[in-house]
Amino acid sequence: FRSVQGLRSAGLDDAALVVSWTASALVGSLALAAIALAFAAARRWPESVAAVALLAVEGVGYLVKLLVERPRPLALFGIESSHTSFPSGHALQAFLLYGFLIYLLDGQLKPRWLGRALQVALAIPIVMVGLARVYLGQHWPSDVVGAYLLGAVGLGLAVWAGRRVPLLRLRR
Repeated sequence: FRSVQGLRSAGLDDAALVVSWTASALVGSLALAAIALAFAAARRWPESVAAVALLAVEGVGYLVKLLVERPRPLALFGIESSHTSFPSGHALQAFLLYGFLIYLLDGQLKPRWLGRALQVALAIPIVMVGLARVYLGQHWPSDVVGAYLLGAVGLGLAVWAGRRVPLLRLRR
C-alpha cells in the first residue's frame, strides 16, 4: 500500500480516476446488462444466463461488504467514506466484465494469435483497476485480491450455470 501511495502525482491521480471509472458499478452493470440482452436477442441463452448471473455476483460482492464492514484506508488520514472497503467493488466489476469478455473471445478469432493478443489486452484493465483503487487510497491490496478471488469464483459459476441449465440449452 505504501509503495503504491508513494507514486502519487497529479497526472497519475487523473489517470487512476479514469481507470476506476471504467469499472464503476454503473458502467460495468450497464455493460453486463447490454451483453445479456444482446445474447438473449440472438437466442444465445448460455451466454445471456451467464451475463445475468454475473450481475448477481455483483450483488454478492455488495453483501460481503456489508458483512465485513472493513474501513477504507483513507480513514487512516481522517477521511471518512460512506462505503466499506472489502472487497473492492471496482476490482470485482473489472474482473467480471473483462473476464467475461476474455471468456467470450476464447477461440472466436482467426488467426489464433490475434484472439490471444486481444484477451491479454482485456486482462490489462483488470490489473490496472486494482492498482488504481489502491493508488487512490480507496482499498487495501487485500481488498483487491479478495475481489479478484470472488470474481474468479463468480465468473466460473456464471459460465457453469449458463452451460448447465438444461431448459436453456434447447433452441427453437
